[in-house]
Amino acid sequence: MTSRVGVAFINNFPGSSLGGGEVQLLALLRGALPAGVSPHVIVARGSALERAVGAIDGVDVLPVDFAIRDLRSLATTIAARLEDVEIVQGTGFLTNLIARRVGDRTHSTVVNLVQVAPGASRLDGGRWITGVLRNRLDRSSRGRVTRFVAVSHAVAVGLAATGVDSGLITVIANGVDVDQLRRAASSVRRGAPSAAGPCVGFVGRLERIKGCELFIRAAARLAGDDPTMRFTIAGTGSRESAIRRLANALGVADRVEFLGYVESVPPVLAGLDVLVVPSLSEASSLIAMEALALGVPVIASDVGGLPEVVTHGENGLLVPPGDVEAIASAVTRVVSDREWARALGDAGARRVEERFTVEQMVRGYLGLYRGLVSGGGGLCGSG
Repeated sequence: MTSRVGVAFINNFPGSSLGGGEVQLLALLRGALPAGVSPHVIVARGSALERAVGAIDGVDVLPVDFAIRDLRSLATTIAARLEDVEIVQGTGFLTNLIARRVGDRTHSTVVNLVQVAPGASRLDGGRWITGVLRNRLDRSSRGRVTRFVAVSHAVAVGLAATGVDSGLITVIANGVDVDQLRRAASSVRRGAPSAAGPCVGFVGRLERIKGCELFIRAAARLAGDDPTMRFTIAGTGSRESAIRRLANALGVADRVEFLGYVESVPPVLAGLDVLVVPSLSEASSLIAMEALALGVPVIASDVGGLPEVVTHGENGLLVPPGDVEAIASAVTRVVSDREWARALGDAGARRVEERFTVEQMVRGYLGLYRGLVSGGGGLCGSG
């Protein structure tokens, strides 16, 4: 960019640890700063993201209380702190609504990032009436949005199906820091046969939409065929107790290692022979990208943006969503042929290097911002 462009990012994630979307935002900030972006980040007060963003020189941080119910009041509070901001970008449903109101007040261009497949909340325990109300709120102010950013082509298709003009949608895939991942995983030696048998893993939120129960049921089928096979679950969530009870009921509790919250995921991934991503809905999948970058074959549900990351038979296998038998069969195929598994892993690493790096993600956003500030509307369909 020839001159600095002010971009305000709004993220309401309150967690004490960073989620995938927050990791992506931090990567974008680090890449955009030297390229001419002056970032302002509105974050949940006291969150891990507030601390992480505050450690980056050159970022203006505005902590707010997102528990405020009046969106107009919150938008006014945020707008009053923003000067010389050309672009306001939301990062989720609530913050996208807020970004639209802030854009009105600051006369800025509004970008809405969409990181979930439309209707996903219904699969994650959300009430039908809640989804109806969300849709009404969203549709009532869509006209204020200049550009929607979808993290996958599947999300773009879903947005268009809900009535968003496809000409207003740009696809920018998430990206991973390949070098950092490999450095973090370097303590784990891969490629040597393990006397303890193959290790199959699940890494993610322990919620129904992520298919964690399906993983346990598949593990029970696999355990009966291979007494040496081990299973690892990394993550926490509302279904953890239910999953532990299910493992006990199916007789595999002694074969499943529950790691809980893991600060550093790469060593866990590097220790796996195969990663299973049995999601019922998935806009994209950072964990699949990370596993592939480390040469770990991935078995994933054929839903949402997962087929854009995992190519069936090339770097992993795709299975019908909810199909426990298909998951178990796919795992057996991969772990029973070590040479083929290694070829899958190598192909996965190449795919991530070609399509899903942080550098490519940052370039996508910078191209979008350049287009918006110059009046060109960004790089439609990029990514």
